[in-house]
Amino acid sequence: MSVSPRLTGALTPGVVRSGQPSLVHGWVAVDAPDGPPLPIDLYIAHVEPHTSAVCAALEASVQGLSVTTLTPDGPRAGARLSGRGFGSLNAALRAFLNRPAEDAPPAHLLLVVGGAGLEAPEPLLDAAGAIAERAWGVDVIASHPAVELSLLGQVAAVGRGELMMQERPSEPAFAARLVELSTQAVSGPLLDVTVAPGIEAGRIFRAEPVPVLLGVPRLTDADRRIILDVGPLGRGTRLSWLFDLQVTPRPAGHYRLLDVSLRFRRGQRVGLERLELSLVMADTPWQHREVHAPTADLRDRAELVGECENISGAFHRGDGRRVAVGLSGLIRRLGALGQDTLVERAFALRLAFLRSGSLDRAGFNRLRRAVERI
Repeated sequence: MSVSPRLTGALTPGVVRSGQPSLVHGWVAVDAPDGPPLPIDLYIAHVEPHTSAVCAALEASVQGLSVTTLTPDGPRAGARLSGRGFGSLNAALRAFLNRPAEDAPPAHLLLVVGGAGLEAPEPLLDAAGAIAERAWGVDVIASHPAVELSLLGQVAAVGRGELMMQERPSEPAFAARLVELSTQAVSGPLLDVTVAPGIEAGRIFRAEPVPVLLGVPRLTDADRRIILDVGPLGRGTRLSWLFDLQVTPRPAGHYRLLDVSLRFRRGQRVGLERLELSLVMADTPWQHREVHAPTADLRDRAELVGECENISGAFHRGDGRRVAVGLSGLIRRLGALGQDTLVERAFALRLAFLRSGSLDRAGFNRLRRAVERI
């Protein structure tokens, strides 16, 4: 029986040609331990307009659990969402932050977002970050087919939670997530990553359970650390991250790229797991090339989601040329992976965009969710 989270990692590729610049993907995974579950306070709220059928499915999933409903009028016991909801995502997150928290167990918010409107990202990410700092979490449950998945995914990732797309009620999906939340064996897990000097870090993705672009870290010569909130670790859960690492030309040899520490608390005990990822620079790398297959697969999925992020951002900036270019790039990537059905869907979206200048958000979201499940 595992009494601590397990920390593993790999590089893709593991061996590169010496004397040449190389792009390497670092993969770090955390597997949950066994052990008695921690207590957790569950909260539920919705942002108007909401989808009543999805709310009903969520209420059915939490039957038998102690759940508090958040409303603009204050918290109340039970999971009934038929009352007045919040007018904005930011208002719901702030209400969760303002709950009494003295000596309270970890809390998690299940937030149903029914509207398709786009709010300013800065306040939402600030609120999600404040939630994470208190070792709480927030799941965003999107029930509208044309919501802005890019922003909602970042809110959930920064807030130590998950984004679940529920156009149709699906009690098993909610129930599976509730099992993860209610079977945590450690609290406050943090991933502390130090990037070696001379290595340029690019994008960071949370790769599992679904790819989410977290952003690009700002590293300096004096501060090479990246701190990531791991979030809830339910029994049988794996979370993983991908790092883009640009390696400058170097002679043959072994080079340490990442030092990774996982810090967590189990009861009164503070735990620590460590990992080092080193790269081999070789004159003939093809003779002993190392490719970590799961990492390569996650890298491809993350790159696809990254392209979707670029398309979504370009559309909201009004950059039609970048939308068209991004869709073309997405088509090429899907074609290289043999995803012919998704190629046809992406091509149809691009053709419709070129004709009308408008991106079908519902169709684009469905394509993106299909990409995440490749």
